[in-house]
Amino acid sequence: MSVIVTGGAGFILSRVATSLAKEGYDVIVLDNLSTGDRNNLPEDIPLLRVDLSNYGELPRVKEVLKDASLVVHGAALTSASESMCFPAEYLRNNVLATANIAEASVSGSVDKIVFASSASVYGNQDPPLREDMPPKPENPYALSKLIGELILEEYSDKYGIETVSLRIFNVYGPGQKRGVLHEFLSSISRGIPPKIYGGSQTRDFIHVEDVSRAFLLSIEKRTRSRRINIGTGKETSIVELYRILSEEASSFGLEMEKPEMRRAQPNEIERSFADTSLAKKELGFEAEISLRDGIREMIDLVLRSSRRGI
Repeated sequence: MSVIVTGGAGFILSRVATSLAKEGYDVIVLDNLSTGDRNNLPEDIPLLRVDLSNYGELPRVKEVLKDASLVVHGAALTSASESMCFPAEYLRNNVLATANIAEASVSGSVDKIVFASSASVYGNQDPPLREDMPPKPENPYALSKLIGELILEEYSDKYGIETVSLRIFNVYGPGQKRGVLHEFLSSISRGIPPKIYGGSQTRDFIHVEDVSRAFLLSIEKRTRSRRINIGTGKETSIVELYRILSEEASSFGLEMEKPEMRRAQPNEIERSFADTSLAKKELGFEAEISLRDGIREMIDLVLRSSRRGI
């Protein structure tokens, strides 16, 4: 079965593409490589460099999708904070990419689209965050993800393509290039104190391999729900995250610098963690990798990379 993975050279979707290939799917990745890296993918997975937000590329995209049965759509600009500085760019890029993928899919043989949405669509609401809560996006990135969900649901209603949007919480893991845990680990390698902004805000940290497994399940199973949370259901503050990191670092003989405490960033979401009951019911999905185990894996990778001089 042929699967198209858009944004498949990025941190999360490269894991999904690789897992699909291992399961026997014929995978083709579409990516403009603006933030992705070809080295994230095995050499035997073909990659086509294409800008999905460019309407002029639509005929080429339609040609690629004409024999595909499934699309995993994750091509997007992904920084919430950056989107506040470049709102038009984020909305244009992310919304047009989704609209063009939807249009190309209905012209071919695509039966299902799985969309990499985001928990950011919920905004500042009291957790646990449920799929039936009204979305309250608070930045252009979150808004672009919500619009993407609505576009795909409209195409589903009109053309009968099955769609499911995975509202992904805070993903971490090896190969990550941004995010609070990446910044903390970067401070280890540079021997400088990390900065903590606020610290009481909470997040639902989920390992990238668990997220990849959720995508595979969403492809294999027919779901009744169109929007499904992908998280652990566990709440961890940024201060607690740093404490866990310090404890695990000490087991490797590393002593963490005392963090510099700063005022919280404006418009920061205060608390965020998933209600995961729908993922369990619809997909049979539960996160398996604990935060401590995931952090330990990342520390080990940092140390091995530093020994190699990377």
